Amino acid sequence: MIATAQSALTFGASRENDAVSVRESAEWESAASRKLALLQRAGLFGEDTRGATIERAFTLEDLRKAYRLVHQVYLGTGYLNPEPSGVRLRIYETTSETATFIAKKDGEVVGVLSVVGDSADLGLPSNAAFKPELDALRATGARLCEVTNQAVAEEFRKSAVPTELMRCAIAHQMRSGYHFAVASVSPSHNGFYDLLGFRPVGSQRSYSQKLHDPVVALCLNIDHYRRPADGLSPTQQVIHRLGTEGNPFMNKVTEWSRQAVKHFLNPELLEQLFVADRNFLGECTPGELTILQRRWGQELFSAVTGTTYPPFALEAAMTASKTNASARNVAGQATASRSASESARRPAKPRRIRLDTGLNAERAAGLSFC
Repeated sequence: MIATAQSALTFGASRENDAVSVRESAEWESAASRKLALLQRAGLFGEDTRGATIERAFTLEDLRKAYRLVHQVYLGTGYLNPEPSGVRLRIYETTSETATFIAKKDGEVVGVLSVVGDSADLGLPSNAAFKPELDALRATGARLCEVTNQAVAEEFRKSAVPTELMRCAIAHQMRSGYHFAVASVSPSHNGFYDLLGFRPVGSQRSYSQKLHDPVVALCLNIDHYRRPADGLSPTQQVIHRLGTEGNPFMNKVTEWSRQAVKHFLNPELLEQLFVADRNFLGECTPGELTILQRRWGQELFSAVTGTTYPPFALEAAMTASKTNASARNVAGQATASRSASESARRPAKPRRIRLDTGLNAERAAGLSFC
């Protein structure tokens, strides 16, 4: 079934289809080579990162700085409402599966790019604008991911930082077994993504329901990089080599993923990032909190929030307890009574989440993840 979707996209399963033949024609190659040369002169597709190092963010400080840069850059474009904390967070940033790659110089994050894996409970960020197109790909059995949080400090935009971050993304996508990578980008950025193999799958529309944020949906068939470069045009071979045998991150991303899970799933990091720095958990709907409780595990979730949530989970437990009460023996009831009395005498653990009931009520009609 996956091959059906691949053949529907350029760079699909067969390089003999008409679309690929057109792109490999002399006309396409001429335009692509000029585009690549122009971007190389601007500093992209080269080796000069202006002293920045490329890595995956998994410490609290790196993640905090990464999402601050995303907020800063997106706010500057006018496509994001200001957040008092200065940090852009969505439900996708709360999972260790989201891979956030960064460029750092002198301890500061100067470039960011995240890869979000598709899932049944969260979907992808672009669901908000392009769900029918993404569902068509999902229906084939393909594993999807999304390139998001693309943000580079102004002084590093004409350097190798953007392309190095994208090479991290390609390596991660290949090692993680994804079939397609989608990206919702400004139409003015099409040239960069086109060289990498992304092709349009959705017409221009607004990415945000709150602000006018015109984007187009692009999709990369990741198998383009898994197949040999034989038969590709000279420009395509250059890009293919950058993403595969010439990609220094191919041997790093698997270990980075292991380290990310180890560092991310700890109560200190999660509480600081999602409660103390910004009361993000307090903005979540009950449905979102249920997802986090399931993904983090009840013990970790309780350690971060200081409570068991959502309330209906407690109500269900109380109902089950009442149903089973008749089956308890007298000794068991006495033990439970003594335990309850002792618990009542102990000071209650403070609840860390400050629920924004107004915001939750507004969002409860439907999960809003973008």
